[in-house]
Amino acid sequence: MRTLRLVGNVITVGFLCVVWWSGSARAAVNYEIWDVDLDWLPDYATLGAPAEAGLINNFDIESLRGGADYFTFRFTGYIYIDTPGTYTFFTSSDDGSKLYIGDWEGACAGMGQLMEVVDNDGLHGLQEASGTIELGKGHHGIMVTYFEKTGGDDLQVRWQGPGIAKQLIPDSVLEVGLAKGFCPPADAVNVLPGTVLSWQDLVEDPLYVVHFGTEPNLAQMAKVIDQQAVNTYEPELDYGTQYYWAVSMVDPNEGGTPSLIPGLILGFQTAPKSPVVLVQPQDSLIWPGETATFSVDVLSAAGAEVSYAWYKQGVGPISGATGATLEIPDPQLDDEGLYYCVATNEFGSDTSASARLKLKKLVGHWPFDGDFEDKIAGHHGTPVGQTPVFVEGIVPADGGPGQAVQFDGLGAPLSQAVRISSDGVPPQSSFTISFWEKTTSDTATGYIFSSSDGAAGAVGYEYIYLWRYSGDTHYVGFNVRRDFALHGAMGTVPVSRQEWHLVTFVYDYEQNRYRYYVDAENLTLGTDATTPTPSGFQLVSPMEDFVADFFVGNRENLLRPYLGLVDDLRIYDFAMDDVDIATLYTDTVGGYVCLEEVPNDLNGDCVVNLEDLVILVSAWTECNLLPAEACD
Repeated sequence: MRTLRLVGNVITVGFLCVVWWSGSARAAVNYEIWDVDLDWLPDYATLGAPAEAGLINNFDIESLRGGADYFTFRFTGYIYIDTPGTYTFFTSSDDGSKLYIGDWEGACAGMGQLMEVVDNDGLHGLQEASGTIELGKGHHGIMVTYFEKTGGDDLQVRWQGPGIAKQLIPDSVLEVGLAKGFCPPADAVNVLPGTVLSWQDLVEDPLYVVHFGTEPNLAQMAKVIDQQAVNTYEPELDYGTQYYWAVSMVDPNEGGTPSLIPGLILGFQTAPKSPVVLVQPQDSLIWPGETATFSVDVLSAAGAEVSYAWYKQGVGPISGATGATLEIPDPQLDDEGLYYCVATNEFGSDTSASARLKLKKLVGHWPFDGDFEDKIAGHHGTPVGQTPVFVEGIVPADGGPGQAVQFDGLGAPLSQAVRISSDGVPPQSSFTISFWEKTTSDTATGYIFSSSDGAAGAVGYEYIYLWRYSGDTHYVGFNVRRDFALHGAMGTVPVSRQEWHLVTFVYDYEQNRYRYYVDAENLTLGTDATTPTPSGFQLVSPMEDFVADFFVGNRENLLRPYLGLVDDLRIYDFAMDDVDIATLYTDTVGGYVCLEEVPNDLNGDCVVNLEDLVILVSAWTECNLLPAEACD
């Protein structure tokens, strides 16, 4: 057995020493060191036994290898999160480093459950990298890896989160992990009686001391395993009880007095005898004619039969809905609403969260086939200034070719626009605006689509404006408040001229993001107006009720006239996804849209087939190795 290198004070209790840490000497993480020449961080499973291992107060390389060359560290332990939320982690290192966070015991499967958060790998001078992760309250596994080749060496690990300014991770939130893969994991709930407690070795040939009880204090727990090389303990568990356990380890301290290194106290709660809804029903957003499906997954005491009853909020129980899954085929408008399930057994019941059924609806449609009429809700368009004319469009009409409205791009007194009511846009909700546009100029600029100003005296600060901008570009802007303090200007995206394009603007109220598509391609940029951001432009505050009218072909004051054609304007009362938008596009022009690149698609047609095999075979004997003899 290797002797652990410990940082701390030792107090003798019987024939064992209990190691207690205090102040800066408190051991908080495990470390392992390998002496090896690297250019990148390794697969540690291939390195064999470390040259040295032990416990230390933080991610400290200087006290153990400061000034040395050719080595790598792996630090492991737990970090305690007191306030749930978004956390950013940073490593500043010379040379490479990575940081992993996660519930590595969450699947009772060891380190493989950690998620890479920071990648600062490779040979380089001192540089910082960062990554962000959502963390809940409780203990989470943490691993930091680092290597040094030659020259300077440094490693600093920082964090930032709710109520925490960017700073070095303090010792006080780090905990030693004397083992790994704890099952059940820290802070687990709804653990079933009969569960076997288990853990995995973190060092070679360990001897464990395990305490177990209902109080989070080693002195009040029973010692259930005493200096044994085992990895399981089977306790007698009752329903609805909070338990605590700790896996401590004995360091034989060869030549001296053995030491007991207290392990992290982990807590878990057993399930009640009454049902517990583990998996909640999810919202169902579907097209008319589809089937809405809601499901729950319920935990119940052994042998206790569960019955199910589904309810619609504000209406009552649903006749015949007595299973774990509720299906509503071809729902109608009066089926929209909130649904929930009550699971019951002989010991009690549990009520699920409510899930919403919403139909995807087209709430406004202006085909512009010779008129400005809304074919859905009667919110007919009204010409402002000079009345534009109609020419051949791109979207077919019933029984033949369709038409589009043509704007001349002229200023006063010949300016043109079409005013359309925004009454179809639901308050405090998501929406999608879609239309086809074709500019007939190589240089002219103007608003293809915009809203009115929304507040008196605020000319030039529309809620929304989609601008045919200079060059072959569109410029997108979105204001979410009437005081226009939260202006979301995305910037310019490439859109060619003299061709038809499907333009789609999506606002997702729940995520408070907007997305912008041209020809079903997501062209959304981030707040820096340069970085592609498919998830959407993040706004500071959600959109207030839309109280402004829309204008097609200009802005309200008629000072940004558009030169070109607009066809088939549609407004939907939900946030379209990529599939919806691609369908809207291909229904008009045919062809296909590749929503996601396919691995091994060599010709870029979004399909892996014989054509890709032909490409592979044609290049089968090509070789660019030097010297040429290496190809033989």
